[in-house]
Amino acid sequence: MKIFQKVDNEALLYRIILAAVVVFFIAIGTFITFQQGSDMYLGNFEEYNNDDVKYIRSAETLLNEGTFTYHKVEDSTVFIMPALTMVLAFCMKIFGYWNGITAFRILQVLMMAGTMILLYQVCRRFFHERIGVIAILLFALYAPNYMAANLILTEAFGQLFLWLFIYTGIVAVDKKKLSWFAIAAVCLSIGIYARPNFALLPVVFLIYMLVRGYKIKEIIKPAIVVSAVILICISPWWIRNAVVFDKFIPLTLSSGNPSVLGAMIDWRYPAGAEEKFSEDFKRLGEAKDAIESNEIQAELAKKIRNYGFETDRNRYIKHYTVDRVVDMVKVPYYWKPVLHISKPIVGVYHYVLLLLGVIGLLMTVIFKSKRKELSILIITILYFIFTSLPFITFERYGYFIMAFITIYAAYLIHELVEAVRSKKRSSLRQPNH
Repeated sequence: MKIFQKVDNEALLYRIILAAVVVFFIAIGTFITFQQGSDMYLGNFEEYNNDDVKYIRSAETLLNEGTFTYHKVEDSTVFIMPALTMVLAFCMKIFGYWNGITAFRILQVLMMAGTMILLYQVCRRFFHERIGVIAILLFALYAPNYMAANLILTEAFGQLFLWLFIYTGIVAVDKKKLSWFAIAAVCLSIGIYARPNFALLPVVFLIYMLVRGYKIKEIIKPAIVVSAVILICISPWWIRNAVVFDKFIPLTLSSGNPSVLGAMIDWRYPAGAEEKFSEDFKRLGEAKDAIESNEIQAELAKKIRNYGFETDRNRYIKHYTVDRVVDMVKVPYYWKPVLHISKPIVGVYHYVLLLLGVIGLLMTVIFKSKRKELSILIITILYFIFTSLPFITFERYGYFIMAFITIYAAYLIHELVEAVRSKKRSSLRQPNH
């Protein structure tokens, strides 16, 4: 009986609510999979003209031919990381082609549900279970989460392993145990296999450890463990790239096009850029393959960016700072409607959530006693912002930030409710005259 007495009624209630919300999310997400699955494609299967259908073709080719491809079925690729393709191919092998795609979508729904549980645990660790409950309710009411779980893209996969890394990393920093640092490194490595922009996240925890009061000598062993684990986990990808492409490629060769697009303002190059770099544009049109094209684009992006800063400095400074951040969050990541919920309705919820989250973030910076512990959330938000700035930024890039915003919005809502309750209790104590 003593075991059961350790969990009080309030804590038990919160865990029941957690379970109920997670089951609700899984049920709705799965319903969307079966009800709208055929409408949740961004491209088509005739032209393979978007990332989702290219991933599906990549999985089919891997399953049938044993070759990892993306843009063309006859060419091996290094333009995407292999996690999504491999997992989707596995689902196809077990369930067949179309049923495999459906099974993969359901798996993504479960991944997003896992993310909810991790958000709850982070809130519970930093704040209180009440805030965790509010956070998962906000998460479950955010329609883009259901869309992300049903698109054949890397957001659901990335969300889960990002938050696994954050949670296990927080535990590692608190407990100062190398085993937890190793677990966090494994989680991150799996995440990198889906989202290469996660690769520098160990820097986030390095800063976090310094903020938490770690001395340099205390960081050395965890840093060695994390580096060694990531090295071991990612080395098969390096070996594959060296064998196939005869060169060392740490992650992907896909930054050229986003960089060139990022150098444009309102989809236009700076005045005179196309004439000045006409030879580069000509070389781009004559590139013999995707790898050469990417190299030319990366070089061209640098030239255009430098030219933009030289000819229109103030506009380009604004473009690469304020405009980029605004572009990440100004509209919700909601490319396909779910359950007939319109984009304007989702937009209202998105802006309310964003406003509450930003205010909640500022409140934790100004008033919260656990300022140092909470710094991991702010540092990670800044990481996603700064690593996106060199490229074209849009709502898909900002989607990962919204889970962090949800936590801060939950904190603010909790504080407002507590303030109202406190005021009511105070008024009840006042003697009647």
